[in-house]
Amino acid sequence: MWPLRRPTPAPPHKWEGRSANFPRVRPEIKTPLPGPKAAELIARDAKAMSPSFTRAYPFVMERGRGCWVTDVDGNQFLDFTAGIAVVTTGHSHPAVVAAIKEQADHFLHMSGTDFYYSSEIELAERLEARILPGTPARVFFTNSGAEAIEGAMKLARYATGRPSYIAFIGAFHGRTFGALSLTASKASQRRRFAPLLSSVFHAPFPTASRGVTTDQSIERIEELFATVAPPESVAAVFVEPIQGEGGYLVPPDDFLPRLRELTSRHGILLVADEVQSGMGRTGHLLAVEHWGVEPDIVCLAKGIASGLPLGAFIARAEPTRGRLDGERRARGRAAAGWAARDRLESQGRDRRARPWPDACARVQDS
Repeated sequence: MWPLRRPTPAPPHKWEGRSANFPRVRPEIKTPLPGPKAAELIARDAKAMSPSFTRAYPFVMERGRGCWVTDVDGNQFLDFTAGIAVVTTGHSHPAVVAAIKEQADHFLHMSGTDFYYSSEIELAERLEARILPGTPARVFFTNSGAEAIEGAMKLARYATGRPSYIAFIGAFHGRTFGALSLTASKASQRRRFAPLLSSVFHAPFPTASRGVTTDQSIERIEELFATVAPPESVAAVFVEPIQGEGGYLVPPDDFLPRLRELTSRHGILLVADEVQSGMGRTGHLLAVEHWGVEPDIVCLAKGIASGLPLGAFIARAEPTRGRLDGERRARGRAAAGWAARDRLESQGRDRRARPWPDACARVQDS
């Protein structure tokens, strides 16, 4: 097996600075939407692909650079979705592409359950140092955010010996059975899949826009403790520090600190689902950092590798004494994770978010 070092840092690129995310181009529509090539592909897709995919727009992507995407008919759009919070460094950032190519030249796959891989170890060390600083922690890599949630659920049960979980109304944690059992965003996501996992309970997520206070949320959890979910039976509380699927809901400032105090008092693990809110999207690497709260387990995916399918959960060393069996497929994703993390650090996205007015001005000036 070819030993691999950390990917060679890419030289400064013309994208860095002003032109990095706002190339001097504008949206350009050349055909009615969808264009003829896109319409043909959409028709073929309808015959070949599962109807489970909820495509809301007739966009068929051909290529992307930075925050600009072009469809198969040559129409160009400004991409506000970033692959649904995935391409944190922009589409096809040169440093990420270079890391992927370098890794592909060495090898594409190895079995992380049987052998060792230097870039995987180094990325795990880096995540441990940055995600849960100041405390021994362990990293488990996955293929997706849903897998990271499932792994955290298994670890919580294994480590505590307790069967139950608490999550929040409006939450989205994934669509696999365990993650879907925690999810409480839309009834359509659960319809016809019952019964889901038992011993999963939900409390209201506090936010001013929905008229729910921290007191009401904590009182509901206390009510669960007193009636159907005794605290000694609860393995973990799963929470998105900022909800995304339910409408980008920001909790009151006292919510997460009080939730941390409550879980600590009862020996319940606090799991922060940072799959969508993490990797610098809120001005800190993790959204939970805004409130100075230290969870026991952090789940990551999406932006961690800026386009390649990679997830992870990072847990304090005490809970991770339990063993989680599962295939860890490294391929080029650890290298992409290195490159994406380098870009985020160099551009300061894990320290501060660019103010919206400044970002909009840059778009208008392009």
